[in-house]
Amino acid sequence: MFRRGRFLSFPLVIGATLIGVVSGKAIFGPPLEEYWKKKLQEEAKAKESDATPGEEQRIDNHDHFSRFHQLLP
Repeated sequence: MFRRGRFLSFPLVIGATLIGVVSGKAIFGPPLEEYWKKKLQEEAKAKESDATPGEEQRIDNHDHFSRFHQLLP
């Protein structure tokens, strides 16, 4: 029923990708920026009020996300 007789053209794929990226940034950009701002502030507070040397420190499972986010422009 929806079978295509040929492959998608390269300009069509590039256009769809650009539309997806731009709309994704427009929709999810501001909430993500707010989230990461709060997350980095919480991490800074945690580093300031660091645990005593003998006490175990909590491992944050989402720490790799914050490191990845810092690499992004």
